[in-house]
Parts: sequence; structure tokens; C-alpha cells
Amino acid sequence: MFRGYMTIMKIRTWPDPILSLPTKSVDVFSSELASLVASMAETMYAARGAGLAAPQVGSALRIFVMDTSEERTQLEVFVNPIITGHAENTVFLTDEGCLSFPDLRIDVNRYPWVEGTAQNINGEPFSFRYDGFKAQCVAHEIDHLDGIVMIDHLNRKQRMRIKSVLKRKSSV
Repeated sequence: MFRGYMTIMKIRTWPDPILSLPTKSVDVFSSELASLVASMAETMYAARGAGLAAPQVGSALRIFVMDTSEERTQLEVFVNPIITGHAENTVFLTDEGCLSFPDLRIDVNRYPWVEGTAQNINGEPFSFRYDGFKAQCVAHEIDHLDGIVMIDHLNRKQRMRIKSVLKRKSSV
């Protein structure tokens, strides 16, 4: 869709404050928005990620891109996404990574399926329902849009230990 045409952006890493801030809804669907989305897609592909949310590249807009296909040819764009439903009382432990936490993988509880609504790059609404890895990816990226990072899913003791390790690594 966009590959090969845009700029690769700098991915913000923890503890960048923008990662902890909720995003703003997109009200204007313009060529600037299309350019941002294209650059986000290029950045995600270059970093070999499955998804990338706007705060991860310094934008406070409620947007994420995702491509969970093995061929990396099925880009999906979500503008103003919300989860409207999920599996009840069923969670599974997933091994998650994040482009904003390089070299870190942790176990996170996620629902086996999620459903929701979003808009495409032209502002047209659509509904989605995903299970498995796609559901995990959507939930992870919407967390970013809500100012939640994956380590926020850990208990306090685990979170403090991870933060300590990450701070030591960043000061080396």
C-alpha cells in the first residue's frame, strides 16, 4: 500500500513521556494524515514490528498500523479505534515484545478475541473482530493509544524490577 515511499521515523522508547499519554481522536482526514500513516507503516516494516502506534513515533493522534501476515503484505490502518467487546472471563498468557522496549519480552494476559470499530485513512468506519495473535496485537496497540505500555500489565514488584533493569541498560 505505502511501502517504499515515505520516511522512516524514530521510534520512541521507554521512558519517553509520550508513551504514557492518552491520544487525541483524529478529526481531519487529510494528505498530512495519509503521509503520517505511510511513514508509520514504513517505520514498522523497517523495524520488523507487527504493529506501531502513533505515540511510538511522537504523534499524539489515535492511529495505529498493523501487519501480522507472514508475507508482510497485509497492512491494516486503524484510525480512532476502540474495542467494543472481548472474550468474557477468558484470558491467555502471551509472550509480548514492543518496539518501544527493544530486547524485552514479557508475559501479558490478553483476551483470545476482541472486536471493535475504527475508521480507515479516508474516515470511513469499519468493524473488526480478531482472535489469537491479531487480537493480541490490536489490544497492545490500543493500549499505546490509551497511554498504557506493556510493563503496566505487570504487578508492582515485577514492574519495578523491569524498570530498574531498563534504567541500568540505558545509562551504560
